[in-house]
Amino acid sequence: MRFSLARTGGVTAVVAALAAGGLSIAHAGRTSTATLPPATLPPARAAAGTPPLQPGQVTYQEDGWGVSGPGYESGCGAQVPQGWTKVKVADYHAKFSGRNGLWVLRINCVLPATETRTDVVNARIAALRGTKGFRVLSVVDGLTPRLHPNGEPYDVLQTKTMTYSYTDDTGGTRLVISLWTTDYGRPTTATVEITAAGREQDLVGLQSVVARATKTFYRAG
Repeated sequence: MRFSLARTGGVTAVVAALAAGGLSIAHAGRTSTATLPPATLPPARAAAGTPPLQPGQVTYQEDGWGVSGPGYESGCGAQVPQGWTKVKVADYHAKFSGRNGLWVLRINCVLPATETRTDVVNARIAALRGTKGFRVLSVVDGLTPRLHPNGEPYDVLQTKTMTYSYTDDTGGTRLVISLWTTDYGRPTTATVEITAAGREQDLVGLQSVVARATKTFYRAG
């Protein structure tokens, strides 16, 4: 079932009151910040015959997911690559996979607001330290304007982005970009994770996918 969420005044109220990778540990319809071994990431397939992912080749559509019932809905959404297959990992956690199996976008929009973005990055590094070929390429703090559907900015998200690579089971190199931000609570906490994965040569395209998902991310409930 497609969970459709409209951006209304309720979104702003929730924000005021109150992110590709692999799968997280699910409980009670939510997913934890527990870090995962990269073996859960899809292996590189058809790598040799597929050109690098480029920003200009990706078109986007708005998608939302969450829970709903009589008289209520709760969830989140963002603009995601059109044509990528959606799998709902948990109530507030969705994964989108390119048809070639090489590219993945994952958005978890309900992380416990108890860890700072620095804590989450350090935990991810510690969990992956023994992984074959694991290498941290960069950890960057940033600011991303969040946009209304009409393109007007209405908020600025503080972000921390970690880019890393590792060797998958086929012997190829996987590249992962994980971004953490918050849209409620203390500005340093991590309540949203947006992760994209692919190959080293897909870096620019993956950065574009993460950037689009981040600036169009919204929460409703």
